[in-house]
Amino acid sequence: MPLKLVLDSLDGLDDTTRALYSEKDGKFRLDVEGVEDTEGLKRKNAELLAETKSEREKRQALERQHEEAEQARQREAGEFKTLYEKSQTDLEKERNDNRTFRQTIQDRDREAAAASLASELTRDTARAALLKKEALAFAEFTDQGVQFKIGGIQQDKAKVLEHLKTQYPFLVDGNQSNGGGANGGSGGAAGKKLSDLNDEERLKLAREDPAAFRKLREASL
Repeated sequence: MPLKLVLDSLDGLDDTTRALYSEKDGKFRLDVEGVEDTEGLKRKNAELLAETKSEREKRQALERQHEEAEQARQREAGEFKTLYEKSQTDLEKERNDNRTFRQTIQDRDREAAAASLASELTRDTARAALLKKEALAFAEFTDQGVQFKIGGIQQDKAKVLEHLKTQYPFLVDGNQSNGGGANGGSGGAAGKKLSDLNDEERLKLAREDPAAFRKLREASL
């Protein structure tokens, strides 16, 4: 009868056969040279496989955690970028709206100041519109409100009125030469008297050719 390599118990064996076995890890193993302990190898292999599987599972868990953390970071970064860009767009729109509003208020105040000057020089609506346009070129909005500057030098109201009277006397009530009127064509001044020009033509000539305008004025006196 062949002997088994591993036994759970030596019960039923004679003393001679018992002497061939040695106890290890709760089992009785046959002491034979050249025969590997296959049970031990299997157990060791199982332990190594279990350790390998455990390490692999740990590594995979860490990789998943890292991937999830990276996805969350990218998601948060994307959301932050979107919110930041939206806030910048809203802020720029608000700034533009404020600039537009301020400019509208400033332009309104400048026009009102220019119109006030024009109304002191004439009651004629058409001439007042022309004078307002000229006065508006000197009006600037400052921290102190609307100020008038001529040649870059701040001037008071009286100086600006005097300047307008001097430059455009034909637009001031009581100073018109014969003829005129704010409406009509804008033909050239060559060969014409001052009285042949309407207000717009006189204004254009005074602005574009001051020397010719002065010559016509002197000739009309």
